[in-house]
Amino acid sequence: MFVNCLMYFMFFFGSLSANNDFMSCTFGINELCGWKNDPGASDKWYINVGSYSWTRGYYLNKYFDGPRTPGIRSIRLISPLYNRKLESDACFCFSYNIEFRDSLRYHDKGTKIRVYQKPDYLALEEFVKSSEEVKKKYQLFEIWGDLGKMKWFNSVSTLKNFNSDFQIIIEGVTGSIRILMKIDDVALLRGSKCYAAKIAATTPAWLYLYETSTTSTTFVPSTTISTTTPTTPTTQTSKTTTTTTQRSFGVNDTLSCAFLNGDFCGWKNDLGAIDRWLSKDNYIYFDEPSWLGNSSVRLISPTYRSVLNSNGCFFFSYKMYTKSHSRSTVIRIYQKPDYVALEDLVEYSDEAKLDYIIYEILGDYWYDNISTLRKYDHKFQIIIEGIFGQDRMFMAIDDVSILQGSDCPKTTTTTTSTPTTPTTIETTDANTTTPMLATTQRQREETTTTTKTSTSTTPTINSTTTILILTTTQRQREDNNVDGVDLPTIAITLAVILVLVILVTVLTWKRSRTDSSNALWTYIMRKYGRRNNSEDTKAPGVEYSTKNAEVEISCN
Repeated sequence: MFVNCLMYFMFFFGSLSANNDFMSCTFGINELCGWKNDPGASDKWYINVGSYSWTRGYYLNKYFDGPRTPGIRSIRLISPLYNRKLESDACFCFSYNIEFRDSLRYHDKGTKIRVYQKPDYLALEEFVKSSEEVKKKYQLFEIWGDLGKMKWFNSVSTLKNFNSDFQIIIEGVTGSIRILMKIDDVALLRGSKCYAAKIAATTPAWLYLYETSTTSTTFVPSTTISTTTPTTPTTQTSKTTTTTTQRSFGVNDTLSCAFLNGDFCGWKNDLGAIDRWLSKDNYIYFDEPSWLGNSSVRLISPTYRSVLNSNGCFFFSYKMYTKSHSRSTVIRIYQKPDYVALEDLVEYSDEAKLDYIIYEILGDYWYDNISTLRKYDHKFQIIIEGIFGQDRMFMAIDDVSILQGSDCPKTTTTTTSTPTTPTTIETTDANTTTPMLATTQRQREETTTTTKTSTSTTPTINSTTTILILTTTQRQREDNNVDGVDLPTIAITLAVILVLVILVTVLTWKRSRTDSSNALWTYIMRKYGRRNNSEDTKAPGVEYSTKNAEVEISCN
């Protein structure tokens, strides 16, 4: 099997032997080239052979299908002992993949592949028992998550300088099941070959990769393979497929991205979020939360120069659909200055986050948005955050751009009836008048997806509610407004109606009691009046008596 990294050198430096030797190995039938499995690990790597459209030849793999014992399982492949002289100019190269057969667990950070450089003076048993913090000192590379089916990716890591002979350890760890890990094409390269391998290596487009340099250990985005030489995050369908060069990442990166063919243009997913944005042809999307509860996905831009926010704005297209039009589903845009750590911003309260939010939206359909950038005297990043609850939902992002000058409108608009009848909405923060929102709605022809949306081209305020977030009062007003209904007004109206009903009831009751009393008094007076009159003008009485069986009738 051809060595993936070395094949690139054939392009740059002509033919180069790919035979297995002390410095490289492509693995074969019962051939590990001096590498060996660690018997102290719970599992071990196995030699496999593939003959598919995406790969051919031998490689090592391990399929975790049900844990033997509860807890974390591990596999470790240990290299031969290398001479310390290699530390000065060598790098370690290999191909890898992680495939999750259970799609609901692709966010599992506990499933990962790591590469360590263990100096000879450190015993393997001692190294294995070391804490995670201690192991970081020896770590060259780490990647986690589901990398997809039928793909190979490459890592090129600069060696650390321990001034000691050393071994390379490739470790796979997981606490899950139905996990397939694969590695191949291990090699120690030197000098300019390391540079060539970094240029040609293929990395995932959505993850951080842990890499090292000759002077320090740093975290860099997955769209770059080192801090100096970025590479392309394209999908590799064969281990010998040629890739193209990734555009540069960082302050001088391009100011726009259409996310074509999986190219994130230096934007990256936040590993601190449970889920991630995914690529779909010419846009990115998110639609299947893996957590049954409130959570979020965050996309983080490259770092931009502070001069761009003096008269700049941020443009992007977005789509959001929820089955029940739930207000728990939100797309939110932050402008994070360089001096605020991402971890700190995520932990801020909602009130504290208001200082960095430049746009927030709830609703359906495709829209464009232009938000004026805040004035920071520091470099900054844009963060696109999707927030969701338990409702079925779909989010999509496209066409992100940092615009300047005349490309940014002076006033901002949001369409409430038709695209030709805009309503201007402006908001002000403590320092500057900031038109927070410029939304021109457009109905896009939908790309084939599993989610279908309404065909209406003129959404109303009820279907799409734009929320401008600057003050706590405004947020409270929004919270008191549900589906366009003012809750305080309803409460007051109901209270007034209740008071009126009680008042009418009391008055009716009193009137009823008064009428009844009068009727009773009249009846009594009439009764006694008739009795008195009958006593005053008594009619002649008739008396009956019997005497000696004779009847006497007398009239008085």
